[in-house]
Amino acid sequence: MADRAAATANEPGDEPTLQGSGGVGRRTERMLRLSGRTRQGRRRGLYDHVVDVVGEQIVNGVIPVGTTLYVEQICSQLDISRSVVREGVRTLSSMGLVESRPQRGTRVQPRTEWDLLHPRVVQWRGEGPEHLQQMYELLELRLGVEQSAAHFAALRMDTGERAAVRAAGREMEQAYAAQDPHRFFSADAQLHRLVLEGAGNPMIARFADTVASSLQIRGTHASRSYGRQPGQLLGQPARGTGRGGRGR
Repeated sequence: MADRAAATANEPGDEPTLQGSGGVGRRTERMLRLSGRTRQGRRRGLYDHVVDVVGEQIVNGVIPVGTTLYVEQICSQLDISRSVVREGVRTLSSMGLVESRPQRGTRVQPRTEWDLLHPRVVQWRGEGPEHLQQMYELLELRLGVEQSAAHFAALRMDTGERAAVRAAGREMEQAYAAQDPHRFFSADAQLHRLVLEGAGNPMIARFADTVASSLQIRGTHASRSYGRQPGQLLGQPARGTGRGGRGR
């Protein structure tokens, strides 16, 4: 069935169209490489543009599982050179979103194969229809990881690292008082990063990028996750971080 769907989806005249593919002309390609930016804001360069456009649409189901991706098709729709597209596809493969096989091409993989903790996958899911599902999944995971991280950080952090945690907590309190979701979750992401990295365990520290990505998304889309009344935009700041570092 997947083979048949892939073949049908890629027949001439019925190719899956990449949304947001307004095009980054080849004439501007050299200039974009030099500047390291595209007009897409957060996307850095043509390579990131390919990864973001294709990756986000795979994660959000616009490009269905089993679809065969053709480099030439992506080049045409995004108006980007073949070498850049191939590099982007290799990155998507490293995340488990696609798989390339000889004689079979590059196919979109099911979610069971994705690296769900990769910061970019977290970002794409957080900006799509699964944002609430992902938030709950990450919360359950964080309940286990962050308790251990906080324990070890309390034992291993030096004076400067503890001061940085308190400063992040104070920033959260000030943002909460100002009802500024973006500022609040940016400070929250920084606080969690400090604690996870301060645990002194490199495996726990690797989780910091995943948590930071999820919290930054919540700040950007706070109105989707929380009520629109002023007092409901933000959760209460964590205790024991803003005022002298006192615990519960």
